[in-house]
Amino acid sequence: METEYVYHDAVLLKAALAGRVFSLNVWLYPVYYPGGKEVRFEFEGCTDVSVFEHWLRQYAAVCVEDGDDECGLRVEGLAITGREGGLFTARFACDYLPVLRFNFSVLRETV
Repeated sequence: METEYVYHDAVLLKAALAGRVFSLNVWLYPVYYPGGKEVRFEFEGCTDVSVFEHWLRQYAAVCVEDGDDECGLRVEGLAITGREGGLFTARFACDYLPVLRFNFSVLRETV
């Protein structure tokens, strides 16, 4: 599965979980997108909510150390591959946090 934008070196602005929907707000890297652009991801149908809860606690701890709710971590990359049964597998990596690997059914990218 291809994403619409290149997320390498983007800035993570916000991450949240609502039910089985995991969302990320990122600011695209101005070198690739002059003037920058904020994009919101919504990964729907996430299968293991505890993975996100654990990762979000770690994200919050990094932001507390930084002294900001939106600490602006650099995104190393987002990779999405297909999987049997209609699920996709995502690998999301950013500075100071462990790589987040998860399964989902629908991805929405909105500007």
